[in-house]
Amino acid sequence: MNKLALVLNDDVQDRGEFFSGINNMERIVNRQETTIATPEMCRLKPEESAVDMIKILGLNYGTHNLSSNIDALVNDIRNGRIQPFLQKDIAGETTACAALVQISPDEVELGRGACVPKMQASGAAPLIVASEYWKMGLVFPESKILKAEVRCAKPTKEVPGGQATQAICLQKVGLVSTGFGPFFHHGVPDRQEHFLLASIVRNKALIDAWNREKHVLSASLFSNDGERKVFTSFWKKYFGSEVAIIPEFGSNGVGEMPFKSCCQGPLIALEPGLNSGGFPVFDENHRFMVAGVDMDLSLEAQSISFKTLKKQGFSLVGFEPKMGVGRLKISLLMGKLSEQGKNGLVLPSFIENIFSHETEDSLIDMAVKWRRSN
Repeated sequence: MNKLALVLNDDVQDRGEFFSGINNMERIVNRQETTIATPEMCRLKPEESAVDMIKILGLNYGTHNLSSNIDALVNDIRNGRIQPFLQKDIAGETTACAALVQISPDEVELGRGACVPKMQASGAAPLIVASEYWKMGLVFPESKILKAEVRCAKPTKEVPGGQATQAICLQKVGLVSTGFGPFFHHGVPDRQEHFLLASIVRNKALIDAWNREKHVLSASLFSNDGERKVFTSFWKKYFGSEVAIIPEFGSNGVGEMPFKSCCQGPLIALEPGLNSGGFPVFDENHRFMVAGVDMDLSLEAQSISFKTLKKQGFSLVGFEPKMGVGRLKISLLMGKLSEQGKNGLVLPSFIENIFSHETEDSLIDMAVKWRRSN
């Protein structure tokens, strides 16, 4: 496989532009040459690559809950489920990292982005190069959606802020926001932090096909005007059109919708379904629960689902595109913090120069609500 070449001089870097070519991948930063070790290179030394990734992530987050198991990470690099991109300085030391992670045959995550704190050179290159590999089909060519969880925390003494990652993912890479909430926790002391969900669809025809279908959303999803403003702003940016929202009517909201746990990773994920054991509850290892409601459900089923979740203490998170059989599907997301998550501290979010002032203000209001434990 040919390797993507990336050269960014000071002038090009300021404009956020880059050039692609075919030889070794390299980058000029602060007049010093740095190189990117591509997935092909990293698979030649999977143990060394895994150690370097964990070291960089640890310098930023303490224990990184997705990559702290070195044996699993080495195996994932070997079998190609994780495709690392490691930035090396002129001495061959790893200074920044990123990775493409296969979530399913249709979905890939752009993540594991971090750099040595306070280093002079930029650590943006691994994320940008990884996204270009995916866009050009050099890795996971059959996948349809590239996703990321974009950190929004303010900097603290121990952990850098997420402003650089926001600019890289949402501006240079071109991912589009779809959700917002205090999904994950980092640092010492260990605290919950806000992230934006963001993604892009490889084939625009899938977006066009979705827009041709008639979709209607129940207003019972929203608890206040700020949530509605954020949701509709994200939706219009993603689909290029307004979402149709109708008020509740008649019998909507009568009864409750059963939910079941469909998977557990760092988050407990729920979906509507029979659950004889009552509503799913947190265990000691999880701090955030996210429930997805398929937008293909009837308006009545949507409304009952949202009201059921609100009674259980859930708040709006946003929406998430996913693949159905030959078409795009949308999952409407609501989330809830565990008591442990609430009793710890939810760090303030810091989002700047990414959204309009109105959307930014509404996101701040949502963050404050989460900080006040719903």
